[in-house]
Amino acid sequence: MGEQLNCSSIFSILGGGMRKSLEKIITVLVAFFLLVISQLPIYYVNYENEKSNVYGIANKISINFVILTILVVMIAIFLGKKRGFYKQVNKTIELRNIFLILILVIISVILNILINKFIVSYNLGIRHNQIAVDNILGSLLWFGKIFGVAVLAPVLEESLFRASIYQLFENDKVSFVVSVLLFTFAHSGYSWTFLAYLPVSLGMTFIYHRRKILTDSILFHSMFNLLVIYLNYILINIR
Repeated sequence: MGEQLNCSSIFSILGGGMRKSLEKIITVLVAFFLLVISQLPIYYVNYENEKSNVYGIANKISINFVILTILVVMIAIFLGKKRGFYKQVNKTIELRNIFLILILVIISVILNILINKFIVSYNLGIRHNQIAVDNILGSLLWFGKIFGVAVLAPVLEESLFRASIYQLFENDKVSFVVSVLLFTFAHSGYSWTFLAYLPVSLGMTFIYHRRKILTDSILFHSMFNLLVIYLNYILINIR
């Protein structure tokens, strides 16, 4: 009888371990799929620009870009719901939460601007990611830009760098560190701009970490991107 119980316990433990392993494999596969589809709208813009060798077809590109973005985001949200990414989303619109996010966004933007100015002033490297982003946005009309920075990037990147990573690691502290470093490195590579992206990465990850509500960090990401785009627009027009 005792041996039967021990065998049952062992099989139960093994079964639980296999389920956890399977869940992690599924998380990795979903994250990889999200990474692939997140690039489709970007590849489309680059393809049109190379084919036409001119940026004068922004209207056509922008409409198709928005349609493709909506499809990609819908797929990402559908998969996210299946994976349990979108829980307690109604709490995101709490005034205290929005106020906290806004404060952290403003701090992140200020630090981002100051660090980037320092990098440029001392010629510490080229901001390759920013150049690539500017090339993409330069090919789009205003509504295409908004969909890109306020919808596509926040939904896909937060699903990847926050929700997926927190499902992959059981220790939240490990998840926090990995999330911060991966997001920052993905946007900076081996360059000094790592320091410029670090504050916003810390802010986004902190917002997700505190309640594990993905729409919190999506809102943070959207607000940050929109504020940066708006400030760049103002600076360009002042000059």
